[in-house]
Amino acid sequence: MKVILKANWFAPGARRFKKSLSPSQPTIIPDNLRAFLPKSARIVGDASPAAAPKQSEPKTLRDFDTERAASDAFIAATKQAEVNRLAELDRQAEAKITAEVTVPEMAYPKRRK
Repeated sequence: MKVILKANWFAPGARRFKKSLSPSQPTIIPDNLRAFLPKSARIVGDASPAAAPKQSEPKTLRDFDTERAASDAFIAATKQAEVNRLAELDRQAEAKITAEVTVPEMAYPKRRK
């Protein structure tokens, strides 16, 4: 990108850029240093395409609250596990009752006449 610098500028990484001699001769600076430009710098020519603003759905506070979302997921999983556990206990109890009710004939000895 082309920038007009009012003074010499020492960029991060020990790089030095000389001040612009005139507005018609801007200094060329890499795009990755845009965030570090001094306040007095004026961008004249920009080779990088401008990023189009993203249209997104409005966010709610719940979307940003990851701890709550994880907690809600944990609570839902815990409730489902409890429902499954109780269903298994009911099934076992039903099987036990059924086994007690149906007594095979061999359990009682035959009477002698």
